[in-house]
Amino acid sequence: MRVSAKKGDPGFAAWEADRERWRHAKIFLDGAAIDHVVTVDTDAGYVLRNKTNEDGQIYCIPGMDEIAEEDLFGTVTIQEPSTE
Repeated sequence: MRVSAKKGDPGFAAWEADRERWRHAKIFLDGAAIDHVVTVDTDAGYVLRNKTNEDGQIYCIPGMDEIAEEDLFGTVTIQEPSTE
């Protein structure tokens, strides 16, 4: 399953179809929770997330006006929010 908040990504349609559901989902990579996720693909074992500094703050690429991102690979799972 692929879900992405990034326009133009193959998983964007899934995000658009149910933003509230995906906004509250928890993403895990090799069992560890991952924050600031932009794209997740459980089949490919892939997570794209916004990069953070030592203080855990998202930051922009120096000299550019865009957020730094990083690719992570491993066993990816999605914990969807409870419907209760």
